[in-house]
Amino acid sequence: MTTPAPKRLPSLYRRVGKEGVIYAAALLFCMGQGLLLLGIVFLAKTTLGSQPSTVGWLVGLNSLVFVLGCLLVRPAVTARLSPLHQLMIATFGSTVISVLLMCVRTIGAAFVLFPLVGLAVMLFWPTIAGWLSTGKEGPALARTLAWYNVAWCTGAILSPFICGWLSEGWTRAPFLAAASICLLTAAIVVGASRYLPSEALPPPPAPAQTLPCHASGGTLYRYPYWVGVLVTFLGMNVILTVFPMAALDQLHLSKTAIGGILLVRALFNTMSFMALGRVSFWHFRAWPMLAGQALGCVVFLSLPGIQSFWGLAGLFALFGLSGAISYTGSAFHGVSGSTDRARRMAIHEVLISSGFIIGSVGGSTLYQAASMARVYRSCAGLMALAIVVQAGLCVWIRRRENAATVSDIYP
Repeated sequence: MTTPAPKRLPSLYRRVGKEGVIYAAALLFCMGQGLLLLGIVFLAKTTLGSQPSTVGWLVGLNSLVFVLGCLLVRPAVTARLSPLHQLMIATFGSTVISVLLMCVRTIGAAFVLFPLVGLAVMLFWPTIAGWLSTGKEGPALARTLAWYNVAWCTGAILSPFICGWLSEGWTRAPFLAAASICLLTAAIVVGASRYLPSEALPPPPAPAQTLPCHASGGTLYRYPYWVGVLVTFLGMNVILTVFPMAALDQLHLSKTAIGGILLVRALFNTMSFMALGRVSFWHFRAWPMLAGQALGCVVFLSLPGIQSFWGLAGLFALFGLSGAISYTGSAFHGVSGSTDRARRMAIHEVLISSGFIIGSVGGSTLYQAASMARVYRSCAGLMALAIVVQAGLCVWIRRRENAATVSDIYP
């Protein structure tokens, strides 16, 4: 006689634990968001007949709502709702929004509905990342974040190709798929609220005592990494939002081919996350950050002369490595030693979304007014400027550390 399925669920949740629940939820939610992002680009461009700048503003408004939500709404929400309740609202809300987006017939309706996704994202990513990182420091924190990055990146790998393939048959199909995936994510979160033990949600840990910088807020290396993640994800959203429109208009690539190119980028992004989680040479050091930023700069300088599928896929793969260095460094150095990790992850996500806003709005407007080559070169220039700012911040950090060492020796 077999055990009824409901009775097996508590045992399953106990086996996978908090980390297993978070990894599964991150994978599925990222896949759903990826379907919505590329799906709205294809829908607005091909079905609703929108101009590139209009599509850029649509995507940018979604990110703007996320940023404003983190700054103005999230503090009140986190004071009243538990992390699991926030995740439930985010996942169920994304399900409803996806269904409504599938039904839009005008670009105006899309402008009303798609920005609401930003509110769901505001509740999901900072909450789940802060929950995951609680109680972790040093190599353990790096390994945990690496597997978390692999989880959500797996969703990012699958979503572009699935979206391109679904859009070939019916432009609205990605929204139906996104609704189904977000509903499954909600079911996982509801199960966690019922079956995870209470100790799976521990209180914030005491500040770490072994970090290079001894301030209670953690390491100062978060500042140059935050500069890097802002500029890197500006370029990332140019790739995710503006490139598909240019590939349709100028390169005449199919939606499936565009999805395949973005899949290669996400695949190398994930492989890079796995590699960074296994090594620690980049912890609290400047040169890996600067090298990753320089790699992204080289990629954008090379893109104007490339038109083939494999050439674009190869350069985007290199940018996947650059993005992994920026994202992992920002997340790791942001929460290390912090007593309020959800807030630090909110800052991390706000910077990413700010890059998304600038990349989608600025990139699409520049593409419509000039050319895609101008967009690529502008991204390269911004990344070069970021390297200068990061290097200056690293010099400042080194001087602060040296001054702290001297004061310890000669109080």
